[in-house]
Amino acid sequence: MQTLSSSFVRIMRYTIILALVAFSLALPFAAFADGDAALAGATITIPALNLSTSVVNIPLDPTIGTWNTNSLGGNIGHFEYTPWLGETGNIVLGGHSTDDEGAPSIFYHLEDIEVGDAVTISNGSAVQKYVVTGKRFVAISDVSVLYPTRNDTVTLITCAGYNGETGVYEQRLVVTARRVD
Repeated sequence: MQTLSSSFVRIMRYTIILALVAFSLALPFAAFADGDAALAGATITIPALNLSTSVVNIPLDPTIGTWNTNSLGGNIGHFEYTPWLGETGNIVLGGHSTDDEGAPSIFYHLEDIEVGDAVTISNGSAVQKYVVTGKRFVAISDVSVLYPTRNDTVTLITCAGYNGETGVYEQRLVVTARRVD
């Protein structure tokens, strides 16, 4: 019965996500809210980028039809309603490449990550290790990077392709990794 409940919760979670994504058709990476209790003490470590930092929550905001990253600042955030440690699927994490003034932010060097690099996510006694399997650029409207997966994966997302004429990022850099422990 518990498996049925977990499956139902997972299906409902993805139904909500896909409905909001379909409504918005894009992921505006301009905002963020403080972390929630489930993420208290959560960290991500990426040795190849000399990066170890806390993970906060990026809430799904129905008033804007997508995740609200307004106060993300220099943090890495977990997209609410995507799986988290202990759940099967695609954990989605995002961070800014630059701040509002154009200075480097937390994922400024994400493009330097290579296939085979390690990513570790921890929360209390839960520790999950991943290995990078791919890196690609997608259109800002490409929401496939949020889709559920059958295997434990982590997807890292940041802005890319800055257009100086329009002052807008036109792409997302997406790094995927599969669980190895």
